[in-house]
Amino acid sequence: MKRFLTKLSSVIAISTIPALAFAQASGGGLASGTTAITNFNTWLFAFIAVCAISYLTFKCVQLAGEKIQWIDLGYAIAKVAVVGGVPVLAAWAYAVYA
Repeated sequence: MKRFLTKLSSVIAISTIPALAFAQASGGGLASGTTAITNFNTWLFAFIAVCAISYLTFKCVQLAGEKIQWIDLGYAIAKVAVVGGVPVLAAWAYAVYA
């Protein structure tokens, strides 16, 4: 239960960041709102890239130390690919249903 609550609080924290960026930028009109969201997207993709590289480096170090097997590294690569594809999938779904 404690692990679930930790993950839930992380999801809630991550989902409130765009709302705060929008609320901050809404006072300046559409141009400043667009700039704020663009800056947030740039920051988010950079953060996700750093996390992905760190995670895969950690898994490679574990593999080199014979703590995990090659299949575990394959699963880690697949997880990173799925997480990296989520923003693209969200943009596509928004375009379809907008």
